[in-house]
Amino acid sequence: ITRSANSTSMVKTSSTMFPLGTEAPKVSLPDPVTGRTVCRDDFSGAQGILVAFLCNHCPFVKYIANDLAAFAKEYQGKGLAIVGINPNDAEAHPEDSPDQMLAEVHQRGYTFPYLVDESQEIAKSYKAACTPDFFLFDYGFRLATGASLLQVDHPWIYRSPELTFGTLVTHCSLEFLLQTFRFQVLVVISNGNLETPQTGSDKNRHRQS
Repeated sequence: ITRSANSTSMVKTSSTMFPLGTEAPKVSLPDPVTGRTVCRDDFSGAQGILVAFLCNHCPFVKYIANDLAAFAKEYQGKGLAIVGINPNDAEAHPEDSPDQMLAEVHQRGYTFPYLVDESQEIAKSYKAACTPDFFLFDYGFRLATGASLLQVDHPWIYRSPELTFGTLVTHCSLEFLLQTFRFQVLVVISNGNLETPQTGSDKNRHRQS
């Protein structure tokens, strides 16, 4: 991104992540498809929420876009909320403009809101440093796992600090990544979070609240 000296390129940049359990920063961004403003709290009541930082021109996003669309359709039906956020500069990358985002939604069949973060303030609040960058939160908006899947400290994930999710897709099977991420999502939407499985009574209290 070349908007200013303080702008951050969102492609081929190493990911960062705030600590697990951190509350999701609040979001209030426009949706080019509907014209309305979408807020984080619109997703209260979901079993979990996946925040995905995307952009149209990124080759890594292009590589996973159709699979992401299919993933979204499958897991939205299981109670997972999903929101995409584009923090890129449309002046530097016209293909990332709101009009092109609208076209991308229709072309890919995205069933989740794809929002414009023109100021990059939301991306900065999430410490999102690349596209695609994913943050999975539990029903209480607490971070359960992050976009740099290989950097998350869980035993079922093969980790390598020099690889982010974006660069990883060029190094190993996308299907392996999706299966790994599906497992994490299923844990979140079934138990509430990755760290502390809920008891049946805990789940019932959540559903009744």
